[in-house]
Order: sequence, then structure tokens, then C-alpha cells
Amino acid sequence: MLIGDLLQASNASEVKLDSASLKDEKNVQVKHAWVLPVEDLHQSYISMGTLEDSPTAKETWSSKQPLKDYRMSTQQTVNVVFEVEIKDPDQEASTAGMSVKYSSGSTNYLTEGEMGYRFPTTTCLSKQP
Repeated sequence: MLIGDLLQASNASEVKLDSASLKDEKNVQVKHAWVLPVEDLHQSYISMGTLEDSPTAKETWSSKQPLKDYRMSTQQTVNVVFEVEIKDPDQEASTAGMSVKYSSGSTNYLTEGEMGYRFPTTTCLSKQP
């Protein structure tokens, strides 16, 4: 599954994305962190719970680039996307949001999204005998 959010560089200088992680994650991990440049805020972008084979993901996926060391220009907006994997499909998973560490010049920053995610079990809970 994919989870994503928009990130806009508002600094007067270039921003370098350093790393990304999940906050307070339980039974879920980030497989990959990607950046998809956003050319127009009216375009489709990957948000909470987008499936990898959805039309939105297919439409934008070809422009993905690894998040680590991605350089954002001034005022650029990107779609930060995590490919997440549930560790144990028999157990519920959750996270309190996404975190991205970035730097501008010699100053380091951290931005944290407050959108929590809950992933119910992926197996059937009421099994027939």
C-alpha cells in the first residue's frame, strides 16, 4: 500500500530531503520512500491508502525518484510517498503519521504529518470451520 502527502519548499534556498520515517509505527514498516514532483496542484497525487495498482498511482508513478538526497528547488511542491508493508498480516497495524528530515544550507529540519493511519488485519477474522 502507498501513503503520501504533499510537501512544499518555502525556503529562499534549495532544500535537500535527508530521510523519512513513520511515527509511532506498530506492525508496519517503510519499504521505500519516494518523491514525485508536482507540476500543478490540480493534478492527481498519491494520498492516504492509495493502492499501488490504482489509476492515480499508475498515472504519477513514472516520475518517482528516491527521497534520500532529493533536492527541491525554491517553492517546489512534491508528493512524498511511502511504500509500506505490514509485518504480520494477521495483526492490525498503525502509525501516527509521516516524518521527513530535510536540510537547507547548514540547518537541519524535521516536518511531521499528523495524519494517522490504521491498517486493519488483511486476513479474514471469521474463518469458517
